[in-house]
Amino acid sequence: SYMYQKNDFQRAKEILLKISKLNGKTFPMIVFDREHPLSLLQKSHLEQFNYKEIYSNNRVRCMVIVYSMMLFTLNFSYFGEIFTLSYVQGNIYFNAAVNSVAELTGYALSGLIASKFSLRKSICLIYVLVFLAFSFFIFTDYYLVQVLEKEYIADIEIVISGISRIGVATLFCLTYVLMNETLETKVKSLSFGVAMFLEKLGLANFFLVNSQRSLSSPDVHIFNSYIT
Repeated sequence: SYMYQKNDFQRAKEILLKISKLNGKTFPMIVFDREHPLSLLQKSHLEQFNYKEIYSNNRVRCMVIVYSMMLFTLNFSYFGEIFTLSYVQGNIYFNAAVNSVAELTGYALSGLIASKFSLRKSICLIYVLVFLAFSFFIFTDYYLVQVLEKEYIADIEIVISGISRIGVATLFCLTYVLMNETLETKVKSLSFGVAMFLEKLGLANFFLVNSQRSLSSPDVHIFNSYIT
């Protein structure tokens, strides 16, 4: 939009075509028609969408539901991981510093992934890696603590915690980018609002579950692994 306002059509075209190629889509070339910019596209594609489409259009409704589930999962997992950080053996300040660096690494990594690889495939792969990290936490909580010394457990837990934090942080960024690229223009703002409202239910549900059960570290890892 900024480049169109500056009449930098060629640069805008290159970026849009690159995004389309990465996501395996064919971009509507009518967008680049300088004589009638967006007019035919609006008539043939965009004008059929309105705010009712968020619940009446099957494609839009499914996307909003899926994105809401993804954001719900990430919020629950993110705050669950912060909660269990106090149970990780070793120095709590060092552990917190490692996790903070890991989170920043995830944010930086998301930019590289978004520009070089398919968003959908990348998100699916990272979800699997995060699931494996949470599952390994469960294995550590119930088995490795019985066969390894505490200092080794501390090293394993902080490494796995950092890996899962990188994954969750990366998924947050990639999910927002994918939502922006795939949700229809006329319902994008409302769809974002609905998805992010349901996202916060993940945070609320974590504290609700914790208040009812007084969760231990293994409990949270089981919940994180299950919903992921």
